[in-house]
Amino acid sequence: MAPAAGADDLKSGAQPAELQVGLEEIVVTSRRWSERLLDIPDSITAFSADAIERAGIGNIQQVANLTSNFTLASDQNPGTITMTLRGISQVRNGEPPIAFVVDGVTLTSPNAFMQDLFDVERIEVLKGPQGALYGRNSIGGAVNVITRSPTDELDGELRLGFGKGGEHRLAGTVSGPLVPGKVLFRLAGYYHEQDGLITNVFRNEKVDGFEDASVRGTLLFLLSDSLKLDLRASHNELTDAGAAWFAPVSDDNFAGDPGGRPVSDFVGTSRRNTSDFTAKLDWETRYGTLTMIGGYSELFETFREDLDYTSLSALEAEQPLDISAWTGELRFSSPEGQATRWLAGAFYQDTSRDIDTFLGLNLNGPFAFLAGLPPGAGVPDEKLVVMIPLAQQQQDYRSYAFFGQVSHDLLENLELTAALRYDNEHREEFSPAPNPGISSIRTATYSEFQPKVSLSYRLTPDARIYGTVGRGFRPGGFNSTTTFGSAFQPETIVNYEIGFKTRLADRRVTFNGAVFYIDYSDQQFYVLDAGTAAQGVFNGESSEVKGFELELVAQPTERLELSASVGYSDGKLKEFGELPPDVSGFPVPDPSVLNGNTLPYTNRYTVNLAAQYSLPVSSRWNLVARADYVRRGVTYFHLDNVDKQDPYGILDLRLTLQGDKWAVIGYVRNATDEDYAVTYYDEVWTGLFTGTDVFNPSTPRHWGFEARYRF
Repeated sequence: MAPAAGADDLKSGAQPAELQVGLEEIVVTSRRWSERLLDIPDSITAFSADAIERAGIGNIQQVANLTSNFTLASDQNPGTITMTLRGISQVRNGEPPIAFVVDGVTLTSPNAFMQDLFDVERIEVLKGPQGALYGRNSIGGAVNVITRSPTDELDGELRLGFGKGGEHRLAGTVSGPLVPGKVLFRLAGYYHEQDGLITNVFRNEKVDGFEDASVRGTLLFLLSDSLKLDLRASHNELTDAGAAWFAPVSDDNFAGDPGGRPVSDFVGTSRRNTSDFTAKLDWETRYGTLTMIGGYSELFETFREDLDYTSLSALEAEQPLDISAWTGELRFSSPEGQATRWLAGAFYQDTSRDIDTFLGLNLNGPFAFLAGLPPGAGVPDEKLVVMIPLAQQQQDYRSYAFFGQVSHDLLENLELTAALRYDNEHREEFSPAPNPGISSIRTATYSEFQPKVSLSYRLTPDARIYGTVGRGFRPGGFNSTTTFGSAFQPETIVNYEIGFKTRLADRRVTFNGAVFYIDYSDQQFYVLDAGTAAQGVFNGESSEVKGFELELVAQPTERLELSASVGYSDGKLKEFGELPPDVSGFPVPDPSVLNGNTLPYTNRYTVNLAAQYSLPVSSRWNLVARADYVRRGVTYFHLDNVDKQDPYGILDLRLTLQGDKWAVIGYVRNATDEDYAVTYYDEVWTGLFTGTDVFNPSTPRHWGFEARYRF
């Protein structure tokens, strides 16, 4: 993004009308040391503090909307998401396909990914396997979030906003010295609530409301010129949130505009609490920098939903989830700027994960015969629901890893980078009330080497070509029932990529591109049997993804900035293989018919367009208009490729009146009121007995305003 009237300019008192020519230089830390984005032999989309402000990025969903070949959809409840990066997707109740890293610490659970992003300095989206540095689960890539650091001068910010659907937002930060030059602090927090935008037409109630609050504090101890200690703590509470606002669809071969809205007999509910604490010590020596990171995190989440997704009072489900983890990392890295740059480190994590699944039967409805009662009318006030525990899993993961990376300048303009990581994860599960065919105690160990090699050639100071080969790994695990197999295997990929990065026209244009091929082994897929609330993960033997990305940013004039990116992913299941012998309820009798089908939730293409125009209206005020448009290609929802979402586009508009301290912002999201299926479940893949499929409807057009004051 152009640096005109950016956050740093405002702090220094620069006049908003003094527009600068040339795109800003973005420096990232994706390889654990500071480098120009242009110099890194990886496909990376990065957002500076100014870009985050101008695009109104407030969560990872909005990051995905601005990144090629990256899609993300909320599913079932606020903590459950379906992420896909370069054809590699999230597995519900499984491990994420990307590493989500906040200030150097990887979040343990994907259920914490959808928190609001606030007081953020930079966001980096790394594409392709990043296991060599980020470890297991970064099989599709990594998202680096760097929050703002404490300052040695007192400053702060206050934001107040409101919008459609009863939305209210309040956020604030304050930063400064406790002991000048020695101890600095930063405190940031937000409160965000909304009544909702999607209506349950049977209950005439909003289903997607929430109340969300978070606080984060940082203490930075500058112990000496070479030694500093960074302490960070945060807490988030999501309450009164909706869940599972699925709507029925009677079309047996869905494609296109879903129409329809939820008709469940009651509105699902969800809540989530998260807490994190990290300590980071950096010691700079003449030989390099020693970094020690320790952290603790915990997450509790629960939701309750209508499991038949109709106005019939029949089935319900409830699922509490409790996760806690201790994390430690030690690494030593060479001084920056030398011909050979290296780092080496070790990692350890101890995770406890408890998840219970309960099935609710309405004994005053279709299941009245179980209690010897006459059938009820199915009216919510007359329900008599009994909750039956179906699966209880208490899991402990103990992971350790050793890793290293070396970058060496073979020639003045030729760099070779080699990285290697060894990951080992031991899983132990205890089931207090195991299902038939499943032992009460199960253990497994998964280990993998994850190498990565890159060769980068600098054509000019502002042009580079590169090639890279990397391996990624996602562990296996246990299913709670044998319906789809009692266990699933780890998956691995090998990513082959060549690309280029350029900066042209006197820093007015950047043009980057990459072509990739992914060889996918034992890919994990999710399946559900709603009739028994059984959920499972199974493996396909081999898959592949072919694709490319092109990204262009241009500043034709000092006031106009344009950007465009195109991503293409062609993901196929090459060979399903054989089902495990203990499978009892797989939805496709002959899985070989799935061979050659498109991978679920892989958008065939993504197109991202943005235009931003800055108009000085006085010596101290700018008017900034911005439009963002994303178009997504056809998406199949299941491996049988029966149901699909046709291509659709989303337009977001934003207008900012910005001064040196004040700003007033108005925005419209989904301005054309596009209606599409965010997620979709065919009855074949869900076991629904109602004879209908269900989908998660998109959020309709909505608007909002925000006022901001910096001091």
